[in-house]
Amino acid sequence: MKKRLLILLSVIAAALIAGNLFLILKSDSKIQRSAYVNQWEKISRGDLKETFKTEGVVTSSEEHYVYFDEEIGSFNKFLVKEGDQVKAGDPLFEYDSFNIDDDKRNLEADLDKAEDQIESIEDHIDELRSFISVIEAKGTFDNSIDESKPDFNIYGSVVDVEKEIYNKELEKELLEKEAALIEKQIDNINDQSSRLKVMSNFDGTVTKVKKDLSNPVVIIQSNTNAVKGFFDEKEVAQIETGMPAFIYPTLNDLRLEGFVSRVIHYPEKEPSLKDESLYPFYLELNEESKDLYPGIHTGISIVTNELKDTVIIPSKAAKTKKNNTFVYLISPGGSLLKQKIEPGIKVNNLQEVKKGLEGNEFLALSPSFPAKVSKTEFITPIKTRNISKKSVNALTKKEIIKYTFTGFIRR
Repeated sequence: MKKRLLILLSVIAAALIAGNLFLILKSDSKIQRSAYVNQWEKISRGDLKETFKTEGVVTSSEEHYVYFDEEIGSFNKFLVKEGDQVKAGDPLFEYDSFNIDDDKRNLEADLDKAEDQIESIEDHIDELRSFISVIEAKGTFDNSIDESKPDFNIYGSVVDVEKEIYNKELEKELLEKEAALIEKQIDNINDQSSRLKVMSNFDGTVTKVKKDLSNPVVIIQSNTNAVKGFFDEKEVAQIETGMPAFIYPTLNDLRLEGFVSRVIHYPEKEPSLKDESLYPFYLELNEESKDLYPGIHTGISIVTNELKDTVIIPSKAAKTKKNNTFVYLISPGGSLLKQKIEPGIKVNNLQEVKKGLEGNEFLALSPSFPAKVSKTEFITPIKTRNISKKSVNALTKKEIIKYTFTGFIRR
């Protein structure tokens, strides 16, 4: 009995296989063939960054120049050397002044003379005021000569004396203005004297001291680090100041954050028809690092475009034909659907989708289609790792026959 049943099942199976092969291989067969999907995944939303990668070197964020002025005086000596650390207020070099000391002495003498004249006028005004009291006490002025004060006998009345006091006060005021001007000139000379030692206005490192006195005679690099790199003629138009950037020093595993602080739209070297133009740019670090110092080479990644919460798919899932881009979706009913999309930026192996997907669909990555149809059922490879001998042995003969038959007739 068992032998007959086995023979019967074998005949049925052979007939089903032969019938399906005939329908499949028949050239004019209208049977709908199933697609083969080897990989699939759920579409997600996320952030996408478009970056530009290049190299750079750590340098100072600012360079300060100090100049020698021949009109101030002749050069005396440098007070610093290359490599010195300086702070604001530290002396850099000295002048020999041009007759500043002689000018100062002459002005001080003029000031003393003016102050003596002012004091003499003040004494004279006091005497004139006391003389008014004498005139008022007599009641009248009798033109008698006062030999003790011969200069005062020229005044005929109180009014004449008051006029003289007024004139003396004007003379005093003029002398005071003259003295104030002389004091200001002396102050200016004192300021010039302090310039005989030229002081640094910055903190930093002295990187250049020009003993031939060609300007700038002293160059100071600031203590704040920056990263310098170069763009070619095409790249310089794509980068803007303020773009985020990441710095990767070659000596360690650091990943430092920063931004583009300067893009210089003039080539590093004089423009030439023979040579390619390179344009310098600078990155400023968000935080200083003690492991970073001038001269260290770095990798640079500048974020030129950043998208937040956008639909992202693997780039290999997007197919293009006749200027149309599309993907294949797995529908809830178990079939494949061809969906047109509008692609955005592509970063490495990821593709932005602007339109056509919501971000919660299931995506067939690289389906294989025996027939050119827009909607079809599909098959997937057997995941043998999910099948165990124990689960197979647990099936009854009726279940085995049922699943075998279903597998043959399932389109």
